[in-house]
Amino acid sequence: VFASVLPRWWIKRSPKVSNALVEINEKVLSFFTKRVSSQRLIKLSVAENEESKNLSGLLAIQESLGKLAARLTARTQTVIEPFVIGCALIFVYYSHAVLGMTTEEIGLYLVICLRLMPLQKGVLTQIQKIYRYSGSVSVIEKTFTLLDSVERRRNGCIDFDRFESLRG
Repeated sequence: VFASVLPRWWIKRSPKVSNALVEINEKVLSFFTKRVSSQRLIKLSVAENEESKNLSGLLAIQESLGKLAARLTARTQTVIEPFVIGCALIFVYYSHAVLGMTTEEIGLYLVICLRLMPLQKGVLTQIQKIYRYSGSVSVIEKTFTLLDSVERRRNGCIDFDRFESLRG
């Protein structure tokens, strides 16, 4: 439980990084889509260097956000074990010096604590992965919501009620 306190900041930062990464991915996709459709215009207007600089800037942002997301996950995974071992050492000292527990009781606690550490590490990693992909999931959810809100009529025709319904 104590091991989840330290990486909480990195876990909470993951959705923000995920949303920013999804946003830059959409910008890169939009950039490529627009440039493919107007490839001849770019060559005729001799704007290839400027377009290349724009693409390089977008890809640099995309790369830095991807690395940041990977660093957040790596930090969460690497910090848990030393923190648990440090807490266990503090518990050993406190339980022996203050509480007067026997060596068997302390050993039993340490075995349980160290056996649960991979489980806790896995749970925290899964939570961070869920947060990491939350940006992509929210885009898909928005698309589904948009598709649900679009109402199709039979034969592509809109029913005519009165003139007021045609005004914006």
